[in-house]
Amino acid sequence: MSYCRFGDDSDVYLMRTGSGWWCCGCALADTPKQLEVSLKTRQQVLDHLDKHILRGSKVPQHAVDRLHREIEEGKD
Repeated sequence: MSYCRFGDDSDVYLMRTGSGWWCCGCALADTPKQLEVSLKTRQQVLDHLDKHILRGSKVPQHAVDRLHREIEEGKD
């Protein structure tokens, strides 16, 4: 399930997987060959999205809001 996808309002494609979250085609990846960044917790995801925002990437507010809401609800 994706939190956001590449499009007019997003430079980020973030999806939930069975083992965490993937930032697909991530501009912040360690190497150009790396296709995604793997994140394990919602707080790590928020921190990662903050880095994207600081770098000037478009990140939809609904993705950030959803993560905050899920953290407040105590979801893993």
